[in-house]
Amino acid sequence: MQRLVIFGSSDLAEEVAALVDEINRAEPTWRLEGFVDDDARRWGQRVLGLPVLGGADVLEHAGADAPFVVVAIGDSRVRRLVAARLEGKVRFATLVHPSVTLHPSCRVGDGSVIFGGTVATVRVTLGRHVLVNPGCTLSHGVVLGDGCTLSPGVRVSGDVTLGPGVAVGAGAVFADVLQVGADTLVGAGAVVLDSLPAGVVAVGNPARVLRPRGPGESLYRKSPDLPE
Repeated sequence: MQRLVIFGSSDLAEEVAALVDEINRAEPTWRLEGFVDDDARRWGQRVLGLPVLGGADVLEHAGADAPFVVVAIGDSRVRRLVAARLEGKVRFATLVHPSVTLHPSCRVGDGSVIFGGTVATVRVTLGRHVLVNPGCTLSHGVVLGDGCTLSPGVRVSGDVTLGPGVAVGAGAVFADVLQVGADTLVGAGAVVLDSLPAGVVAVGNPARVLRPRGPGESLYRKSPDLPE
């Protein structure tokens, strides 16, 4: 079994740890040793019975025997920054739930995580450090750029390309043959019928551009002027 450490120790990290358990039940693959976190207040605590081992320096100085790492941070931008910081110092694990339908023509980049119940049909390409939450559908020719985040139940129709860092809220739907620019945030339940530019917030049915995406704005920080 390969050694594994999860970067992050919050809710998503717990979900990733549970995913590792599911993978190991199907085929023993990973020996999860614990978590690392930049928040020193978390060091020494336990998450699902496993220790928070310290900060990133635990990994950066691990040397030739460094464990595989998966970055379990929900915010696409932060996840990409952490991954870039660790690049060349660790090996990144790719985690796919045993229930996922993934045709051999699909490609999944290093560090990506796909939770249970997801279906990727044919010629689907996931970049590095992509997060696909439970119950998503990815149709033919879909491309998810590095660091994309799909919340639960997202439906992406054929030949759609989401640029690097795009973050999509729960239950959003994308029509066929469109593109979404890098770092755009698509709100929960949005119905995207046309291509969207980079770096904006889009909401509604049909989805419309609401405003530029703020520097600290993510799926996990509700802005007061987003519609209910």
